[in-house]
Amino acid sequence: MATFAPPVHRDKFLYSSILYADAGNDNHHPRASVAELTALLRPEVVNSKAKKIKTQTKTQCPEGDGEVKDWPWHFWTAQLLHYGLTATKDKNAAKVRLLSALNGEKLEVPGWIQRLEGELKKEWEAENRKLKKAAKGDGVPKLGKSGELDGSKNVSTKKASANTVAVSGKAKSTTSKRKRDGVSPLESSKKAKVKNASKDMVSSPLTKKNSAKPPASQKPPSPEEPWPASYRKAVAHDAWKFYDVDHLAHTRPPNAPHPRPYRVSCPDAEMEWEQKTIPEFYLAFSATEDEWWSRFKWGAFEGILILQRQPKRVNKAIGVPFKWRANYAFGNEDGDGEGKIFFDSASTIRGEFHNFFREKPCHFRAEAIQSAPQPPQISQGTPVLDQMRIEWSQMPTTMHDAPTKKSARVKKENNSQTLSSPPLRNLTST
Repeated sequence: MATFAPPVHRDKFLYSSILYADAGNDNHHPRASVAELTALLRPEVVNSKAKKIKTQTKTQCPEGDGEVKDWPWHFWTAQLLHYGLTATKDKNAAKVRLLSALNGEKLEVPGWIQRLEGELKKEWEAENRKLKKAAKGDGVPKLGKSGELDGSKNVSTKKASANTVAVSGKAKSTTSKRKRDGVSPLESSKKAKVKNASKDMVSSPLTKKNSAKPPASQKPPSPEEPWPASYRKAVAHDAWKFYDVDHLAHTRPPNAPHPRPYRVSCPDAEMEWEQKTIPEFYLAFSATEDEWWSRFKWGAFEGILILQRQPKRVNKAIGVPFKWRANYAFGNEDGDGEGKIFFDSASTIRGEFHNFFREKPCHFRAEAIQSAPQPPQISQGTPVLDQMRIEWSQMPTTMHDAPTKKSARVKKENNSQTLSSPPLRNLTST
């Protein structure tokens, strides 16, 4: 079957007849089976007969110097992607990860990659059928032996047979001759132009089909609750730039939320400041294998929050819990608490801080910064996460220095009455 559709890309994968993993630098590799990887990584367990059968596990050198015993680094990186393991461009490290999974009998294709492969296959085959059908319908008729166009011979016989009971061989030849004579050179030239144009663009019926209106049974989405307008004039700052590159992006399902910087709208916090201009609110998440970390600086409050589990999918009903620790600059007081974040979509979130402003929760919404530049690739370590871990571990020690007597707290509150920002309610006591 001839192929017309281009490869379908998504994240680190592309599909064209089979699924390929993109290891970088335009190096694409299909998935090697567990048996093939076993023959490469553990040749001692493969008997001599199996070695003769699986000759495809060996390849030729690019220079043609003969057979080599190993594949290049991008082959092993692609296999890590295919099996949902943490990718690396170090060939030895990649082989060790595959071998560890193989020895532990955990080398298998994750379910989300299987679903992704099915979606890409369905999309690619559908586009391939459309393009083949369009190319076939707009094809140029070929000349027959008699010099006439073969396309003129493709006449409908069903309609003629319904109106004709018996036709002699002479009548058939006369009819076909008349139809051949009825084909003008202008019509054939028009067909040739359509043939050339179909190579560069998709035909109009495809566009109409893709832009079809949704069925009437589907109800339009209900509008969200109105969000209060901002109470202050924001001053931009660069806090959202301080986050680590997502080293685990290839392990996340396609529609799962990804750690990224968010611009936050928080009327509850904005109402507490008398200042007309304060820096904008940002959350810039950095991810570990189990948690998401982010700094926040809202007016006089500055601290760190930790999402206590990875958000696997969009969910408007169930929030991801987080814990926070912060310092209140004006009162030199520290506090901590909890909260929840709801991932309404892959690019929008809403959440609430508990014990942040006296008795009421502090609600906020945030939208991902789509044009945010990627942080620099760090070969070793995660400097932003490492610094946040250090500060988080030091915060309980710092909290012991916070005022513990009621009189001391009241005195500080009286000294800061000119500011409308309240102290943190959840104070750490010794």
